[in-house]
Amino acid sequence: MSDTHGDEGKVSHLVQAESATRHALSKEWEIVGSFEDLDVSAEITPWKRPDLGPWLTERQGEWDALVWAKVDRAFRSAKDCADVAHWADPALRRP
Repeated sequence: MSDTHGDEGKVSHLVQAESATRHALSKEWEIVGSFEDLDVSAEITPWKRPDLGPWLTERQGEWDALVWAKVDRAFRSAKDCADVAHWADPALRRP
């Protein structure tokens, strides 16, 4: 959840974290950490977000999967979505 101002109809960041945790545990995945970029503009790319960014850069070797409760929390633009998908797919990476 990127906004903590309590707009009606939004699912709280705590509920979203619970949902993502339940999903990971249902797959029997080990949870190595979490991130929350609350009140961060959607204009900030995933790599430059204060909490998510390090997981995509210096901590990328610590995990095998990222889980979001809602995909719109991960990406606000189709370009960001495509960029992360391309980055995450080993078949698309340069040698």
